[in-house]
Amino acid sequence: LGFVDFVENLCDEDRKMIHNSEVKYFIPWRAVWNENSLSTPCRLVFDASQTTKDGCSLNEILAKGTNNMNKLVEIFIRWSIRACAFHTDIQKMYNAIRLDKSHWNYQLYLWSNSFDASDPKWKVIKTLIYGVKSSGNQAECGLRKTAKKLETGHERASEVVHKDIYVDDCISGDEGPDQVRVLTDDLETMLKRGGFNLKGITFSGL
Repeated sequence: LGFVDFVENLCDEDRKMIHNSEVKYFIPWRAVWNENSLSTPCRLVFDASQTTKDGCSLNEILAKGTNNMNKLVEIFIRWSIRACAFHTDIQKMYNAIRLDKSHWNYQLYLWSNSFDASDPKWKVIKTLIYGVKSSGNQAECGLRKTAKKLETGHERASEVVHKDIYVDDCISGDEGPDQVRVLTDDLETMLKRGGFNLKGITFSGL
């Protein structure tokens, strides 16, 4: 996975930065299975609320931030009055937001290919991840800043990002099939420039 790496595989400067950090936090994790999922039947779930031996967890010291998410009722009202509607979601949105290197030491975890607890390797998560308190608002902020920065030439797509997205799900629409195709193509192009990819798009009546 591109958003994680073994610490030993990092360049000398980054490896020393982590090893010399006064604070290091290793996030506990476990494997969770979902046999109904074709793409990810097994995934690692990280628990940043797990306390350390000093009685403090990563989530206890992080600020969650202000809830600026769009109101679902307003999103659904706008969606329901569109002549032609669409739905899409952003693929691995959290993993599209890269952490500043100075914060890598807070997202370490232990790994062993043989599950031998006596000789684990250090790995680092270099992006936002689920389970960390601040990730949701950081991801939404990154998404909106992308739309704001690329607004020129993508005005309608930028408006969709600001008004019609809830976490990583987007439901919106336009006046007809031709307009909605142009809109979704523009939305996909704009978000891709910011490092966000759409899984796929479903249209109504097309």
